[in-house]
Amino acid sequence: MAHAPESGQGKTSNHTRASFFGKPGQVKADPRPITDRNYMGTCIRNLINYLTSHGYDQPLSTKLLTAPTSKEFVHIVQFLFRKIDPNFKLGAKVEDEIILIFKKLQYPFPISKSALYTVGSTHTWPSLLAALNWLVELLVYEEEAEAVKDEAFDSDDGSKAFFQYVGRSYECFLAGDDERCNALEEDLRDAFKQKFIETDAYSTEMETKNTQLQEKIDKLKRGETPLAMVQKKKADLLRDVEKYKGLIQGLEEHKATFEKKVKDRERDVEQRNAEMVRVKAECAALKEKVSRQEVNLVDVERMTKEKQDLQATLEKIAEQKEAAEKLVREHQGSIDLKLEEIERHVEEYHEVAERLKLLPSTAKRAEGVHYELGVDTNGNSAEEILGVDMRSSIKPALAKLKESYSKQRKSLVEELSELSEKKRLSDQSLEKVRKEIQELQSQLKKLENSYRSDKDKIDEEVRAAMEEAASIEKYVESLKNDGKQHLRESEEEVASLQRDLDRLYRTCTSETQHLYNQLTAACDVLLTHKTYIEENLARIEQVVQTVKDALEEEETLQV
Repeated sequence: MAHAPESGQGKTSNHTRASFFGKPGQVKADPRPITDRNYMGTCIRNLINYLTSHGYDQPLSTKLLTAPTSKEFVHIVQFLFRKIDPNFKLGAKVEDEIILIFKKLQYPFPISKSALYTVGSTHTWPSLLAALNWLVELLVYEEEAEAVKDEAFDSDDGSKAFFQYVGRSYECFLAGDDERCNALEEDLRDAFKQKFIETDAYSTEMETKNTQLQEKIDKLKRGETPLAMVQKKKADLLRDVEKYKGLIQGLEEHKATFEKKVKDRERDVEQRNAEMVRVKAECAALKEKVSRQEVNLVDVERMTKEKQDLQATLEKIAEQKEAAEKLVREHQGSIDLKLEEIERHVEEYHEVAERLKLLPSTAKRAEGVHYELGVDTNGNSAEEILGVDMRSSIKPALAKLKESYSKQRKSLVEELSELSEKKRLSDQSLEKVRKEIQELQSQLKKLENSYRSDKDKIDEEVRAAMEEAASIEKYVESLKNDGKQHLRESEEEVASLQRDLDRLYRTCTSETQHLYNQLTAACDVLLTHKTYIEENLARIEQVVQTVKDALEEEETLQV
């Protein structure tokens, strides 16, 4: 960071700034809108950002910088001045030093001492805030300039090392230190050799990585892309989801059916339990009634006979019931088989409908018609079992769809016949083209034969030319070897002459300096003698003038 300029320095810069901001004797009006609230807010934000990012150790806030105290202003100014000079410290006369430093920093607008006594007032703070903002901008510019200076040669291409070598070798050349210059050249050569080795290694590594990446890219191009694989897997999963949704829906329907059957069975069991309770109550009542009756022999025989009749009737009814239950079980089994067959056919129907894009009703070919079928095991008719009237809804829609596709098939057949005719005509044209191709191939074969013969001739000529070129190269190589020997001798002679020239240059320089010193001394003596003669001539002229005046006065008296 550059220090504040001393009072005797920077005359040219001061003159330049004076020409830009006006004459030194004039007070230049500040063109910045320093009293504008937006401008003041921007200056405060810039100041806070700089101070906080550079380790300012005092409390900061926008409210504090709106009207700071003199002590806070001095802390900020001293912190900023220390960014210019780390050893800077304000003395006893703070106001005078602040004004002087801003002048040395060539701040283009005046800062009055009275403004520094009343820092936080509304009429003085805007100009001081603008001065602090100017100082912050100056410091930021200085940091960026230093960074650019440091990074100017900070590259990996060896430019910095080369320029350092040029500077140091030039210093050695001026000092006549050939050994140090050769050592610097050797160091530069070693540095460049190491750089070339590192560059070759890095280049080889990059080529290997590039080859690996190219192989990976080719592999990805040849095979199926990950996106396509994921999309295919996603489509399979979506189809599985749709199938599972249909399966879940069917299971839920079966669950609802079985729940309904369970509820019916539970109601039946409750009714039978109630009937059994009622029958038990009747039995108990009858037993009690029988126990109260007076029984004689005739009644006993009669009741026994009735009991036997009733027992026979009961056995007969039990046989009938068993036969009826057997018949019901047989029918129930056949019904279950039929229902299973119906469910299987419905599933096949749904699969075919899905392939034909008839399910669901929003499918491509459904056209809003509900083709779904269900299986209700409690239904009594085909409509109730399937949940839809096949004759009035599905069959007409399918017939309409069939008629539509029949028309499409008819049009496609007609189009196919037209295409067949076009194909026949194309085959005829193709046959003609094949014949033309055969003729062209025969011509091509002739041209190839001619080309081979010409190529053999040219190859023979090229071979002879290459042999001649090889002999010329050998001759040139021999000339090069001779030239290298002469070049080496010439370089040694040039080096010897260069050393003689340097020695002669140093000798001439020392003699020139000696002659210059003698000439300077002679000039000094000559100037001294000239001054002495001029003084004597002046004194003689004065004496002559005095004598002349005396003679003239004497002549006048004689007259």
